[in-house]
Amino acid sequence: MGIAALVLDRGAAVSRLSWLNAAMGASSSAAVAVSVGADAAAATAAAGVIGDLALSRWRPGRSVVVALVGLVAFGAGADLAPLAALALGTAAWTRAERAEPGPEFSASVLSAILAFATAALTVLTIGQFEAIRDAAVAIAAVT
Repeated sequence: MGIAALVLDRGAAVSRLSWLNAAMGASSSAAVAVSVGADAAAATAAAGVIGDLALSRWRPGRSVVVALVGLVAFGAGADLAPLAALALGTAAWTRAERAEPGPEFSASVLSAILAFATAALTVLTIGQFEAIRDAAVAIAAVT
């Protein structure tokens, strides 16, 4: 939620398509992470990174990128916890530059939505033939 607040603080209007892109990206990336055996922290970090990048319409500011590095370090485990704390603290104290309003339609946003849907359908299809965790199937179904 904090990184999403950084995205929103940049000042650009966030459209419904961006929220859809973020929700689909977060859920499909978490489903893929869980299906390949990631633990809860890694799956949550993957969902957060992809969801926040999608919410920013794939144009994150510097503070968002620093916060995403912290989130990845958090998801990687306890060994990188100091890096996570440093990156998240730096991002919290860095003033985000204002974003220019993006176009109403973006081919990259549409491509990302299609890729997220394809990833979720792939997890569901593989689940028909191979044993994967129930959580992966449930998360993919949400997408």
